Amino acid sequence: MHGQVKATTQEVLDHYLAEFVKAVGEVRNATDADQKKKARNKKAEIEVQLVKAYNRHADSVLKRER
Repeated sequence: MHGQVKATTQEVLDHYLAEFVKAVGEVRNATDADQKKKARNKKAEIEVQLVKAYNRHADSVLKRER
């Protein structure tokens, strides 16, 4: 952690959302079955990361409200 800059929650969510949108485009632009499969898997992985980041954010908001 030494020397790293901590990103804000909004920056993390924006990053994953941008990556997800990019992955959706890759799925649409894939020309063969192998490319489509790889693109779908990548999209699914990014979707999981986006949901986890959002859930961490929601948990921290709920903890602050208690």
